[in-house]
Amino acid sequence: MAGTVTDGGWRKGRSLAVRKSGLWIQHRPDPRGYHPFEVARRKAVILSLMGRWDEADALLQRNLELAPAGGLSWHQARSLIDIGGLMFKRGDYPQALDLCRRALDLSQELDDPGLIGDSLNNLGNACYNLGDYEQAEQCFGRRLALAEEQGYLQGLGEALNNLGTLYADRGKYREAMECYRRKLEIASQLGDKQGEGLAWGNVAMVHYYLGEFAQVEENLQRQMALARSIGDLQMMALASGNLGILYMDLGDYGQSLEFSRRKLAICQTLGAKAGINEALSNIGTVHYHLGEYGEALEYLEKERNYNLELGDRLGVALSNLTIGNIHKERDQIDLAARLYQEALAVLEELGVKHYCSELLLNQAELSLLGDDCPGAERLAAKSLEYAREVGRKDVAFQAQVMLAGLTAGRDLRSGREQLNALLAAAGSDEERALANFALYRATADPAGRDRALGLYRELYRKTNRKYYRDQIDKLNEGER
Repeated sequence: MAGTVTDGGWRKGRSLAVRKSGLWIQHRPDPRGYHPFEVARRKAVILSLMGRWDEADALLQRNLELAPAGGLSWHQARSLIDIGGLMFKRGDYPQALDLCRRALDLSQELDDPGLIGDSLNNLGNACYNLGDYEQAEQCFGRRLALAEEQGYLQGLGEALNNLGTLYADRGKYREAMECYRRKLEIASQLGDKQGEGLAWGNVAMVHYYLGEFAQVEENLQRQMALARSIGDLQMMALASGNLGILYMDLGDYGQSLEFSRRKLAICQTLGAKAGINEALSNIGTVHYHLGEYGEALEYLEKERNYNLELGDRLGVALSNLTIGNIHKERDQIDLAARLYQEALAVLEELGVKHYCSELLLNQAELSLLGDDCPGAERLAAKSLEYAREVGRKDVAFQAQVMLAGLTAGRDLRSGREQLNALLAAAGSDEERALANFALYRATADPAGRDRALGLYRELYRKTNRKYYRDQIDKLNEGER
């Protein structure tokens, strides 16, 4: 099995909402002076788009400092929301969570629907990235209801975008696409290019999950063009990182490294911790595919440590999955098994079945290495169940090949029939190579070996991926 790639890049990119009121506030302690509160907010939004986050933070902190003291203050709540949103952009999720909770408490005391909605949006984003999906869904649902009640299109679009991401992570692609369709309509109506770009990136995510790579590239290029048109560095990093993931899956590791390094450079400039982590993960995974395990571990362990610091449970789980793959390839089976189990516990708790399906199949391979065929069959069957549920066609095919091979060990005729049916249904050279190899293992038919060998040689010529080279070596050695 190939190592997984985190999808964290897909899920970022929440913008600060702008409310056109409270333009000036009286300057404390001098009652004759005034501070341009709303002008400072708008300047902070522009600076944030440009990646000048320290300057944006200074303006927003000044807004909070000069907000009226005592009692309930609209300006305090607004400032807490803005600073929390900026902390989210920078990947400081625990601090964002604290600020957003304070903002929501104050907004509810003020009974201001606009502030409550923006607080819920930012709080939901922080909860989502800290792995509290249930709380995130509650926040986004309340945000959606408030925005609909107010007729606030910007807030409605943000809530739809965020709910769509939650649905996509759980394999509910139809519901996710409907959210993104409505989000795109609203963004177009408002002339909101940033919102439109984020939505196209999320549409690409759904196509990615479904293995529809041509649509992924088309939509990511749309996102990149929109990001460039408004100079949004964070969205450029987002699109670059996801193009890197796409090219990795297509076996173009040179392009993948180029786009992943672009993302890393932008995120280092911005000080965007989450984005830095995602880029480290993708670069490390490319090295894994190339068999450069030392380099891969250097990047992936650094990423895992950063995820631990950020409290990103999903990120830690995906780091453990890929690091476990490396230890499996190095025959460090006990360590790989431990990392897989830790990752699976978190992924199942979060309901992220897209990655559960892959991890279960990797566990099945470990069981086969230990000659535990019943255990492998049970895990492969569960992997297939999840893969079908979320539309993960690649994992579903691999799981079926494994199950058919196990069947052939008990009933050669039945297993061979299943493998021949899978070969006929294969949709790619990689799938045809896998099915032919399994047929050779089951039947010792040299024709299956020759077909698999030819396909793996061509795949290796195109990508230089170590997995294909290993398959070639096994076939050359006559391994069954």
